[in-house]
Amino acid sequence: PLNRVLRRIRSVREERYNLFRGFFRGTSDDAEGMDEALVPRLLSIQACSGAHAIGHPLAALHLEQLGVEVKSVRRNSIRRLDFDGDFSIEANDVLVLLGTPEQLALAEARILEG
Repeated sequence: PLNRVLRRIRSVREERYNLFRGFFRGTSDDAEGMDEALVPRLLSIQACSGAHAIGHPLAALHLEQLGVEVKSVRRNSIRRLDFDGDFSIEANDVLVLLGTPEQLALAEARILEG
């Protein structure tokens, strides 16, 4: 039915536009007039072998308590955007996180060191 198709298209479009909420910082980015500490950005963190998060469910890391949002996880070149309660981190997973620089630093420490 057409209504279902339109709903699905809107849902996918909304998910895609939601990715624009942050950005990866580059050397050409100029945040003149903005407080750098408050600007949300994206950060990719790879769970290398030996990282604390490996084998733990994503929910058990409580990244949301740090104010960090998990935007996606790349595993074996496949990007996942939805995570159930049983989704566990594996070696070489790449987590794409959204947050302020301070929040991201805390999240990175939690993922890698515990």
